[in-house]
Amino acid sequence: MKTFIKKSIALVLAIAMFTGLTLVNSSNSLQIEAQAFWGRPKIEIIEFGSYPQSQVTDSEMLSKLNKQDLSWQSYGYYSGDGTLYSGVPGDWMKYADVSMDGNQYRAVFFSQYRPVVPAAIPSIDSSVQSQKGYFINTVYWFKFEPVKWRILDSDTGLLLCEKIIDSQPFNSTYIYDGKSDGYDGFFRDESYTAFANNYTESTIREWLNDNFYNIAFNEAEKSRMLMTVCENKCRKPEIDLNLRDVIFNCEDTEDYVFLLSQDEACSKAYGFSTYYSDWDDARKTKGTDYAKSQGLSQAPISDYHSEWWLRTPGHDSSAVCEIDEVGHGAENYCDRTSRGVRPAIRVGNLNESISNSIDINYKDVIEFASVTSVAADKVVSYYSSDDEIASVDENGTVTATGRGTATVTCIAENEQGEEYPINIEVNVDFTVGQWLIWIFLLGFLWY
Repeated sequence: MKTFIKKSIALVLAIAMFTGLTLVNSSNSLQIEAQAFWGRPKIEIIEFGSYPQSQVTDSEMLSKLNKQDLSWQSYGYYSGDGTLYSGVPGDWMKYADVSMDGNQYRAVFFSQYRPVVPAAIPSIDSSVQSQKGYFINTVYWFKFEPVKWRILDSDTGLLLCEKIIDSQPFNSTYIYDGKSDGYDGFFRDESYTAFANNYTESTIREWLNDNFYNIAFNEAEKSRMLMTVCENKCRKPEIDLNLRDVIFNCEDTEDYVFLLSQDEACSKAYGFSTYYSDWDDARKTKGTDYAKSQGLSQAPISDYHSEWWLRTPGHDSSAVCEIDEVGHGAENYCDRTSRGVRPAIRVGNLNESISNSIDINYKDVIEFASVTSVAADKVVSYYSSDDEIASVDENGTVTATGRGTATVTCIAENEQGEEYPINIEVNVDFTVGQWLIWIFLLGFLWY
């Protein structure tokens, strides 16, 4: 009997080892072939920060969310009377954030549609929100989820948001000086001190480094982000036809969050085509549900991909470079609210794990603080999405109680008294010894 058990165990281990080696070798060869065929680096994705993304559609969850006390805040979005430059901010589109059961959610409500052109009269025809299923006088809920980033350069820590995370104009306003032609006559505002396509003075730069920065990243994440010097020169024509001089060059900026430049969106080192005019699949992307609720446009002819801003000035003072729905370099008017925001950031020590995920073995016990940095004056509470996989006590001690994946959440409080969630995905599996106990000693009954 003992000989039979020994032979059975040996056979199981041999099969497991052979299967594992076969899968690993097969996977590696496929990756190498793909890289050789396309001549581009493999796309690597990490998670960092969180932002409202997927729409909540579960009726039970919606019922619970709609019972929450909400503190509405205005987006301050623009609309006008239909005449040029008449757009002014209003309180007709609002949001409210709540925390519930260890997760964070955002409610969105608008009493009038957000026009694609900020000076337009708000209507269902001047907006694209209704085309995406978002209508006036209705509360929509979106869940805060980890933001996925594409690693463009692991050495410098350069990351590009994998999806379009929001929809905002490059500049909320722009104005014609009434003197020059359209080439150099459009300015950021009535001071006429900065062209409308000037990234340094743009409202999108302000939005990225204030609104997005403070919502998407907690204090621990902010401490890992690096200041980036951004060069903000005008675009380079692929063929020199004297199409451009340097009057649209603007000052370099130092930012934590920024848009890619035309040069960066044409960098082979980052996995993109070197030609701005190419239809490049590597530059194509789609928007989140939340971005669509803000007015992001989509193109059905290109499988519902969307356009996203670059920071490089376009061919005249009212135009800014963008990547369109087929990955092609283009330009558009700087005030369009239907264009997507695809932020870029740099993170220090990127080669160290910054993933909010950890693999542990069944019955392991770890401390939450050992796998993440909780930069907070105090921790309010801990939660687990599934206690039968990973439980957590009031002190942040995590115990692996079963195989599978669970999300352990710490609700922390910063210096301003604001609560924010920090999520760790805990993946639990058996060791080889535990598998043997589970299979041959009927461990599934007692272990």
